[in-house]
Amino acid sequence: MEKIMNNLKQKIDFLLKTLITFVSSYEGESLKAHYYQYNGILNRLGLLRRSFELFFPALEKLPENDFECETVNVMLNSIYLHIRGILDNTAWLIYYELNLQNLKIPRDIDFTGNKYLRAIQVNANLNKTIKEYAEWMKELKEKRDPIAHRLPLYIPAKFIDNEEEVNKALSLKEKADQKRNNNDESWIQDEFSAMSVGKFKPIIINLDAERKQGKIYLILPEIEKDIENFSKFISKIFSEMKLIASKKSN
Repeated sequence: MEKIMNNLKQKIDFLLKTLITFVSSYEGESLKAHYYQYNGILNRLGLLRRSFELFFPALEKLPENDFECETVNVMLNSIYLHIRGILDNTAWLIYYELNLQNLKIPRDIDFTGNKYLRAIQVNANLNKTIKEYAEWMKELKEKRDPIAHRLPLYIPAKFIDNEEEVNKALSLKEKADQKRNNNDESWIQDEFSAMSVGKFKPIIINLDAERKQGKIYLILPEIEKDIENFSKFISKIFSEMKLIASKKSN
């Protein structure tokens, strides 16, 4: 896992540095689009890079050190918030550059929204790219929206997958509660013992409390897939925006 993680770390850093250079070279017309380009997309790309710089070292230590769990999960949720945030900022940049004034309210400025998809038909190449990545963006939304509005993504320090361990953890927790009720200060030892039952598994848990369901992803393959799609999508969008800007200047 260590070798795979190091390779992915280098790959992601290269992709993000390339995106920062590529997006920086775009020169549009709209001042408001410029704000989204620099204060939104480029600022978030920097924050995304920093999130990964903190995420991977903590993840590497997590199987042996439960205390890294907090850092891992703060950075994981930061990563997905900023990936989705960059997509939103890019949608706003296009809105101002192409003057899509038929979109009347902020929630319409969304690559996954029907009104935006209808409006973007004014440019065949942008429309094609957005449709190409529509399923991925829908899946990404299922990860990000609960972070902002309901439950965060979570990488557990320990995972219990058999009845014996469940019973052991419950027994230790009950013992800790009894000691605490009796003002026995040794309750904390049993509490920590209960929390230590199980083994680390490289998974991301995505719970939906409203639907009473959830999904489990393998950490490294899922992040690699999302970063690859993200990088390709943003590159294609800005390639087309540069072409549009070039045609306008000629």
